[in-house]
Amino acid sequence: MHWDNERVGLRDPIAQSWRRASQNGLTPGSLIDEGPQTPVDPHSRLLRAARPVLDAIAEQLLGDRFSILLANRGSVIVDRRLGQSQLAAKLDTIFAVPGFSYDEDRTGTNSLATVFEIGQGIAVNGREHFLEILKDLSCYGHPIIHPVTKRLEGVLDITCFASNSTPLMIPLLARAAHDVELRLLAGSPTSQQRIFAAFQARSARVQAPLIALGNGLTIANDAATELFTPELQRTVRELHAEHRASTETQLRLESGEQRELRVLCTVVPGTDGALLVEVRGGERVRPVIPRRSAPGLAMDRKIKRLRALQSPVLIRGEQGSGRSHLAKRLAGDRPTRLLDPREVSGSEARGLHRGSSSVSDELVIIEDIDLLDSRTARRLGRHLDEAQGWFVMTCGPDDNLGREHLDVSSRCLERIDLPPLRHRRDEICMIAREVVRDLQPQAWLSAETLHVLERHPWPGNVTELVSVLRHAVDQCAKGAIGVRALPQRYRTAPSRRRFTPLEQAEIDTITRALADCLGNKMHAAATLGIGRTTLYRRMNALGIRR
Repeated sequence: MHWDNERVGLRDPIAQSWRRASQNGLTPGSLIDEGPQTPVDPHSRLLRAARPVLDAIAEQLLGDRFSILLANRGSVIVDRRLGQSQLAAKLDTIFAVPGFSYDEDRTGTNSLATVFEIGQGIAVNGREHFLEILKDLSCYGHPIIHPVTKRLEGVLDITCFASNSTPLMIPLLARAAHDVELRLLAGSPTSQQRIFAAFQARSARVQAPLIALGNGLTIANDAATELFTPELQRTVRELHAEHRASTETQLRLESGEQRELRVLCTVVPGTDGALLVEVRGGERVRPVIPRRSAPGLAMDRKIKRLRALQSPVLIRGEQGSGRSHLAKRLAGDRPTRLLDPREVSGSEARGLHRGSSSVSDELVIIEDIDLLDSRTARRLGRHLDEAQGWFVMTCGPDDNLGREHLDVSSRCLERIDLPPLRHRRDEICMIAREVVRDLQPQAWLSAETLHVLERHPWPGNVTELVSVLRHAVDQCAKGAIGVRALPQRYRTAPSRRRFTPLEQAEIDTITRALADCLGNKMHAAATLGIGRTTLYRRMNALGIRR
């Protein structure tokens, strides 16, 4: 296509934006679809903070050659300032008006939409726009980031005709965006301001790891970023809740190291129990506070109950989610016989019959029943009706089961649904420690490494995690295993925050729809039964980049 040739020589962020625009079904000749307009709330927090700044910057602009646009976090333009009627007419033509959503899937490459995609400021000059209708303009966009929550609140933009383009607008815009950020902080709830002020005051006096927790905020200095994993943050909150006072408390850093930390937990006055947590020192000793509860405890109780019942069990879950491992845990010390249906078909079905005439003290594990062909599945069902003993079967989610497979699985009176690993983030650290301990008892995972592992999506589930840990142990056979021992693409945490199971399910659904639609957001939104603006807003909120 001719725009592929035109893309050669473009700056990398511009070239990537062109690629996204093309994947979204746009062509350079596409027109901007007006679509429905969103009502603008004139009393929104962003507009209240930005209005005085917009008034001041409008006075500084040379003549009437420039326009100022402000978009909120949903990419909807909420304010526009300009004076030149010719420029106003042009902006009206391209729907750069309050209430219109300027996102890349409708408007391609520009300094409003592209800033939302890349999260940083950018200038888009003339021919760098993807759409022909925008190529006579130049624009400069800068994100507005809340100083406390670090969330993208909006984008500030200066637009002019390409003939009036000047780089002098870039520092002016950056200063204006910073002024809006400061006013957002001033307009934050009083409790958040107090937390931020307390954190700043303490961090100016200490070099030790310091973190503020509460009122929907988590603020940490560089020294605390690696130390205060989500697991340790939860422990601090629980311990402080028990003591119900500002106190110095001994607790164990759960990083695989036998290390004890002394922390000072202080309630920030005027907040709803927000804590300022400072590490006062630490030395390698035996732990003094055992964990009161561990991920997997409920499963341990369920396994104990099923061993006593010895009823047939069906374990369902994605490939690699730990189905076979759980089946073997059910057996305990009992002898097992493993039957893999991928090795049994047609004339070999008699082998299933021999395996199904199990003695009472033997557990028969039949793996992957969803992979059985229809004939073998029917034959297995008949054998199970006549069989004695205890059986455990594994299979994928119900979506993978045909009528014959459902008939076989109906013999199981007990079911265990194993969620994918990304929905069991509380167990990732525990599983990772156990795997490393089995692979190399003289090695352990550092706090930073556990933090990164916990935030990886693990599409390959436990199997993928074990492969990564095998690589890490090969790289670092003794002592603390740091992040650099992981394969390259696993060394950074993909997400800044911890997702709830409901949010993770939403991420999975959106990601799958985007993959099925080859990245086309318009088609993905239609598949999901939502509007493109809603899809874009949820992708931004959940950190989905496509």
